[in-house]
Amino acid sequence: MKGSIIGDMIGSVYRLNNTLDYNFPILSEKSTFTVCTLSTVAIMDALINNHSYDRSLHDWCNKYSDYSYQTINGINPLVCISPISLLDISPQVAFYNTRLILLCYHSNSTEQIYATIYVLILRRLRLFHKKEVALETMRDGIGKLWREFLPEKGKFSDTVNVTLPLAVHLFIKSQSFEDAIRLAVSYGGDSASLATIVGGLAESYYGISERLWNEVKFMLPKDMLGIIDKIYSLKGE
Repeated sequence: MKGSIIGDMIGSVYRLNNTLDYNFPILSEKSTFTVCTLSTVAIMDALINNHSYDRSLHDWCNKYSDYSYQTINGINPLVCISPISLLDISPQVAFYNTRLILLCYHSNSTEQIYATIYVLILRRLRLFHKKEVALETMRDGIGKLWREFLPEKGKFSDTVNVTLPLAVHLFIKSQSFEDAIRLAVSYGGDSASLATIVGGLAESYYGISERLWNEVKFMLPKDMLGIIDKIYSLKGE
């Protein structure tokens, strides 16, 4: 999803050099895509061209030698599954595909549960356009105390049981797409992954900031833009 890619691009500068300043420069010459975007595009490619997810991830790693398959295999799997929510498919098919993607990451049962909850929230936000559905889905899936153990600002964690509650919490606090991304990046920690996940949530509810997308897309390779444009054209967007 474009929102996830925007979040990754903005968060990339601050992943290893955190900022807690909400008013940080949102894009710069140092902004770039990370493995979060590469894997997201790979999943998009598999969906629209009917490739296996494993093959697509390998192919895109081969295209961009800075990222090995082992690098992708070690990331937070929530960062790449947002494209599943774009497709007009049943919940059962969506969850089945989510599981297939996570098998590429050798994910454990906890990661599979949290990934399914994330996809469900994205789908419900696009369908109902109410933030309450995110709260309800988190309560139903994790429990009413799901916000009890949010990490402190600046604390690095890329595990799904930390990043999803924090991402949903920040999204609920946000007032706009850009506000959501700024809240995520200025929280510190794994800024790129967190902003990627929050970006997916923010797009599903607010839509994207066309101004930010117009800036970001000129920083992306043409082959990635071709895949992104194609999956959005299938949705009529």
